[in-house]
Amino acid sequence: MDCPGRGHEYHGHGCTVTGDLDASQRERLVQIANACPVHKLLAGDIRIDTALAQD
Repeated sequence: MDCPGRGHEYHGHGCTVTGDLDASQRERLVQIANACPVHKLLAGDIRIDTALAQD
């Protein structure tokens, strides 16, 4: 989904958790998901510089 005027894309995700978890356990799972290295990479500004390697 595009964010109008920003030139960025928005990606949302949801997690389904089964079992008897209280609110603090559910919040902790969200904290763990947000600490994932892939989440951090996608959540930050990404700049990719591409260049040909010299032989």
